[in-house]
Amino acid sequence: MTTLTPAPSATVSVRPTPRVALFAVVAAQFVLMFAAFGVLATSINWPQSLDLSAAQALPLITEQAGPVALGYTLYFLSAFLLIPLAVLTHLALQARTAGGVWLNVAATFGVLAGLLKLLGIVRWLVAMPALANAYATGNDSTRAAAAVMYDALNNYAGGVGEVLGVQLFAGLWTLMVSLVILRLPRGRMLGGAGLVSAALLLAALAQVYGADLGGLILTIQGLLWQFWLLALGVTFLRARR
Repeated sequence: MTTLTPAPSATVSVRPTPRVALFAVVAAQFVLMFAAFGVLATSINWPQSLDLSAAQALPLITEQAGPVALGYTLYFLSAFLLIPLAVLTHLALQARTAGGVWLNVAATFGVLAGLLKLLGIVRWLVAMPALANAYATGNDSTRAAAAVMYDALNNYAGGVGEVLGVQLFAGLWTLMVSLVILRLPRGRMLGGAGLVSAALLLAALAQVYGADLGGLILTIQGLLWQFWLLALGVTFLRARR
C-alpha cells in the first residue's frame, strides 16, 4: 500500500483554485440536497414514501407530479455534484500529500458513487411518472403490470443508487479520504468524523443480507455524511494559502 506521508509542499497550503472550488461545490451540493429533502418530504412524505406499495405510491406521484419532478431534479443535481466534489477533493489532497495511487483509487470510488446515485435517481424523473400515468389511466391489467414494474425498478435502481452508489462506493471514498486527512496537521477531528461516517455508510450494506438497521440509523447516516462533506469544504476553504 502506498505510504501516505506529507509531500514537501504540505507545509505550504492547498492551492486556492481547487480549495475555493471544492467549497463552492460542497456548499451547492449541501443546499440542493436539503432543498430536495424539503420539497419531497412536504409533498410525498419522503423518504418514508419509498416504502409504500405501488397502489399507494403511484397515485401519490400523479397527485404531486410538480413537487415530485422538482424535488427529484434537485436531488439529481446534488448527486451530480458528487462527481466534481470527488475530483476536487483529490486535487486538494494531492497538493498536501504524497498519496499517489491511493488518492487516485479514492477519486475513482467517489466518481462511481456519484454516477451510480444518478442512475438510481433518474427513474423518478423518467420511468416513475410514466408508470404513474399508466396506473391512473389504465385498466386492471395495466395497473397490475405498472405495479410489477414499479417494484422491479425500485429494487434494481434502488440497489444501484443506494447500495452501490451511497453505501459501498461513497463509503469507501469517505474511508480513504478520511485516512489521508488523519495524516495531515490538525486533521484528526475531520478525519475521525469521516471514519465514523464511512463506517455507518458501509454498515448499511448489512441490509443486503437481511439485517434491519431501522430508519433512524439510516437517517443519522445520511445526515452525518452531509455535514461531514460540508465540514470538509469549510476546512479546505480555511486552509492556509
